[in-house]
Amino acid sequence: MLRYFFVFFLLVNQSLWAEYRVFELEITAYEEAEEIGKRVVVSTLDPEQYRGYHSVQPNEKIRYISTWRCRGRTAGKDYCPNPKAKTDAEEPAIPSENK
Repeated sequence: MLRYFFVFFLLVNQSLWAEYRVFELEITAYEEAEEIGKRVVVSTLDPEQYRGYHSVQPNEKIRYISTWRCRGRTAGKDYCPNPKAKTDAEEPAIPSENK
């Protein structure tokens, strides 16, 4: 009986369901202390991890802009939209780098 209770608890407890964090990062390129370009990327990697997995030039700096949590698995799905975004219409999902 205790075994069934434990299985029921695992299935019902939402805090045990899969989730992931999404980061919005701004990558700025500099040349002789002058800004020459800027791009924004969305990833499941934080600024430190992003530099390790993607090619970021030595003259580029990564700045954290925003983060939010998405429920579910990341396997081949788009990232959920930022719930803090200020838009009138519902924001579409953000393309994932995992596809």
